[in-house]
Amino acid sequence: MLSARAVLLRHPWAPRLIETRVTPGPSVLRYMDGVIGTLRQGGFSIDLAHHAVHLMGSRMLGFTQDLFDDSADVGPEDMAKLAEQLAETFPHVGEMALAVSHNGGLGPCDDDFEFELGLDVILDGLERLRDVEKR
Repeated sequence: MLSARAVLLRHPWAPRLIETRVTPGPSVLRYMDGVIGTLRQGGFSIDLAHHAVHLMGSRMLGFTQDLFDDSADVGPEDMAKLAEQLAETFPHVGEMALAVSHNGGLGPCDDDFEFELGLDVILDGLERLRDVEKR
């Protein structure tokens, strides 16, 4: 995350370019696969890894909107097939795509939930730091 931030700081135009992309390319999928793999190897459940990807992505890029358009009207069977195809090259991305359920099937993330979760994590961390400072 620190390396990605350093790249974005060196190239201040990059976040605006990222915002224009509606689907992830192979390099983004490879990066996401590595991040998810690191989280999974660190003991994160697939659900918590999913939320962590949202939290870190919005923190790194400085905005809370979704990176990619996930509003397409695609049926669960087609999404499962796509996830299985992704898993062949990007096993951790495929695992997440197969495991994460939204409203009973794969689909758009709940942006309000993700925002509130991020806010809770920040507030909990600040409270922890405050308590450490008091000691």
